[in-house]
Amino acid sequence: MTGETVATGVRVRPATETDLPAIAALIGQLGYPTTAAAVRERLAAIHAAGGQHVFVAEVDGEIAGLAAVQITRPVQMDGARAELATLVTDGRVRRRGVARALVAEAEAIARREGCALFYLRTNKRRTESHDFYRALGFQETHLDFEKEW
Repeated sequence: MTGETVATGVRVRPATETDLPAIAALIGQLGYPTTAAAVRERLAAIHAAGGQHVFVAEVDGEIAGLAAVQITRPVQMDGARAELATLVTDGRVRRRGVARALVAEAEAIARREGCALFYLRTNKRRTESHDFYRALGFQETHLDFEKEW
């Protein structure tokens, strides 16, 4: 982890067991209500499967954001690629550099893992996020389809 981002006072570090309630609250702010117990189970499965890094951002000692980056090696291309699988900032501290610090850490992980591509998916309704991602240099390139059952 890159540690503290001095300009913004944001500290980025790996998520720990003590962060579970705050992580659950952040995921709820993202629109997916959950519990600390459910997050514990998900993180255990993520750690068992490998390839995903989950980390938090602190501001003034409080959890202010959450991110996860998933490293994959797809069959259709050489090398690895990284997906910013999760990004959420606490509504109370938005526009203070938390999301930028989390994305910077995700990019650093992707580079360390040798990824040639760094991408993300975002819901069409999160228009404010779209502008943020464009400002960071991301480009719209794909149309995604989903099917639930």
